[in-house]
Amino acid sequence: MPFPPILVVKRFGLGPRPGELQAVTADPRGAVLEQLGAQSAPVTSSQPLQPTQVSSHEALLIARRYQIENAIAAKMAPPQPVATAAPTPAMMTDAKTVLPQKQAALTPTTAPVAPTPVVRPPDPAGPIYQGEVESRYKRALTSPAPLVERLVWFWSNHFCIAINKDQLVRASAGAYEREVIRPHVLGRFRDMLGAVAHHPAMQIYLDNRGSVGPNSLVGRWRSRGLNENLARETMELHTMGVSGGYTQTDVTNFAKVLTGWTVTDMESVAPGTTVFLPETHEPGPIEVLGKRYDEPGISQLDHVLDDLARHPSTAKFLATKLAGHFIGPNPPQPLIDQMVETFRRTDGQLGEVIKTMVATESAWTPQPLRTLPPWDYTVAAGRALDVAPPWGVVERILNLLGQRTWEVQSPKGWDDNEDWNGTAAMLQRLDWADEIGRRFAGQRDVPGLARDLFGASLSGDTLQALQRAESRQQAIALLLMAPEFQRR
Repeated sequence: MPFPPILVVKRFGLGPRPGELQAVTADPRGAVLEQLGAQSAPVTSSQPLQPTQVSSHEALLIARRYQIENAIAAKMAPPQPVATAAPTPAMMTDAKTVLPQKQAALTPTTAPVAPTPVVRPPDPAGPIYQGEVESRYKRALTSPAPLVERLVWFWSNHFCIAINKDQLVRASAGAYEREVIRPHVLGRFRDMLGAVAHHPAMQIYLDNRGSVGPNSLVGRWRSRGLNENLARETMELHTMGVSGGYTQTDVTNFAKVLTGWTVTDMESVAPGTTVFLPETHEPGPIEVLGKRYDEPGISQLDHVLDDLARHPSTAKFLATKLAGHFIGPNPPQPLIDQMVETFRRTDGQLGEVIKTMVATESAWTPQPLRTLPPWDYTVAAGRALDVAPPWGVVERILNLLGQRTWEVQSPKGWDDNEDWNGTAAMLQRLDWADEIGRRFAGQRDVPGLARDLFGASLSGDTLQALQRAESRQQAIALLLMAPEFQRR
């Protein structure tokens, strides 16, 4: 069976760069598998922080300090003056019957006073977030292992957090992806799952930091109660799937297992870190999915996560989601079965699961095409033209199309089957493509570039449209709007 080289750069990549398609033509499948070997190491390992990047610990400390300073500024604001109100008609009577002194009293003598502006400290979460997304974008433009970068995006979306939660999550979102997702995309799923559950950004996003066991020392004396958000999403979205076989009782009991884990505050000796507080943990044995966990609180969570990661429903759910993301809607069931078997045999080694998918012939068969999400589209444009558009230009189209980085609308994340090709959205893309053409037209041979990028998959209609374009700017806009470019 032939392995179409275009699938290397589109189905398993971030969009072709000049010369990339020709480089993978000799051995398309081998070119993808190679990314899961030596080349992926520098992509997934710890990298030196950029000047605009900070650790999650530092980001949370900065954001929490801002919250406190902002609250203090609001409390210390001077009372705002109230201007004397003019008399209303109901207060007025016939001028002939009003005593002069009373009439004077009804006349406003105080001019409106401008309120004293409240001076608040600048929000540091914005610059931290801005630096993180710019770094993420630039990294994708030149990544030597685009499949691995796609996996980072996939798992970041799978274990998503939302920056619109508050300043704490907004400031730490980039560090969360770098610390929790990136190092584990080719490693063991259980390791990533544990890192996610213990990371302060996830604890804050799904409100576990305030969850208290009903029978704990704190729970018996205070009105704070149990929060099931993290427990439910861990089962429904992160491991077993909504049809995985758990019950509401399992969710409630797992939430009790999660009690005690919280994020320390500014007064702590280790602010912005996740710690275990025995006084808020639900005491005693707890049963989850038919198994009794008698371990002490600090190790109880690890044992439950061990079993969730190895649950048969987890392997099936993750394999189906991975195959659907890369192959397309309704991926072949035999392919999913092979990925499930690899997941179980290797104890959830994700790199091996992806190798199984790529090595299987059915992963290279044509599937219904889907429109590129806005983020993927902007990355593909930069790679195709070998340019880094100003971040403000990229951010504007992401905001207009509704996919601002790490601003998901629910813990489910972005849906792979999201319809991104509505009429209004396409018009926004056209305007953006025209701006990119204006900025980066230069002396490009756009028809020649299109042949380089797409090879035999470039249609005659698209090539003819590029050749007939009135200007290079228009030709680039047409290229970025072509079906070959917009879909994968």
